[in-house]
Amino acid sequence: RSCQPGTSLPAWVCLVAFLLGKCLKASTPAQRKKGVAALGAGLGLGSFTFPSWPLVIFWAAFPLAGWLKKRPPRERWRLLSVLASACVLCLVPFLGAVWREGYGQHIHVLLEAGKNLTFSDRWGVLFSYFTFFLGGAVVPNFEGLGFFNPFLSGLLLLGGLEVLRGFRKPLYQGILLALGLFFLPALLAHGLEPFRIIAALPFLLLLAALGGNILLNTVPPRHRLVLSAVFLLGLAAWDFNRLVEPYRDIAGHPAAFENTGKSLEAYTAYQILKKQAAREGPGLAFTEFLPDREMETLGFATYSFNQVWNPGLSGQPHWVALLVQGDYQPFLARRFPGMEWHSLSPFPLPPERTLVLGIFPVDPSALPPFRDWEKIHGLL
Repeated sequence: RSCQPGTSLPAWVCLVAFLLGKCLKASTPAQRKKGVAALGAGLGLGSFTFPSWPLVIFWAAFPLAGWLKKRPPRERWRLLSVLASACVLCLVPFLGAVWREGYGQHIHVLLEAGKNLTFSDRWGVLFSYFTFFLGGAVVPNFEGLGFFNPFLSGLLLLGGLEVLRGFRKPLYQGILLALGLFFLPALLAHGLEPFRIIAALPFLLLLAALGGNILLNTVPPRHRLVLSAVFLLGLAAWDFNRLVEPYRDIAGHPAAFENTGKSLEAYTAYQILKKQAAREGPGLAFTEFLPDREMETLGFATYSFNQVWNPGLSGQPHWVALLVQGDYQPFLARRFPGMEWHSLSPFPLPPERTLVLGIFPVDPSALPPFRDWEKIHGLL
């Protein structure tokens, strides 16, 4: 994998919950066997999502263990073997990657990075993981940003109170168990990264739906459908506005764009490189020569016209681009006198904290040194 498709994790959680429900409701031995096979395959597919996927398997294991305990011993072991076989079969690509590359480096990096946090910073980050779903976080670059709008946040709190009130119901216990498990990655956090707790999203939406149901029960039945449609359309419009607002005037409000967690420098560089490729065709854009930050998203965005990231592009490159820190510019300007420089940082900062993009034309006879650069760039 070249990326972590975290956005697929909530959909996979819904799939696991659906397959688990089908399995628990199976009434005949044949249905139970098919149910555990489908569930095992579904659980194994989690390795293609985000690193927190094992927590979902741990959550599913609790109701599944209670269900298997009620089966006769012979059938129980048969079902367990089918479940394990299906799961391991879908885990083969993941297990192969573990064999080649090892496992646990990401967790180790998070633990090491968290050692430098003060007590107040750590609790501020942990608190933001909860408030992020209730209207806004309290850590830098995420101030005021929240996953739910204020109205949905209110429904979420109302649904949460309902779950606590009816704690003895198995469904409510399953929801609380899921939320407790899926928020565990926040304990390793040294900064707010919503993908770490994105597995909890389906259950938070379920709580909001419970809160909405409580409100609808106060309305006469004949008005509920119309009221629900009005609320859903209003919420969709509200959330769409919240989604696009930071991108309406990026040049006029760069801070709003930066608060989304995206890099304005990478966005600006992409716009410049895209125009360059439209005029001159594919080129060589070196986006990884940065000592203390990563720009993988810029590399992926330039894939269609960047022979550094996509060597299969046909034709000879006619231009070279370098993304570097601002304090590298004087040296490179002397080394490549014809280079055109673009400042990418939207705010006045010291040269060592800014990024600049240099572009210059190149003819085929001058390409060999840059082919060596490509090899180095690939190692970064």
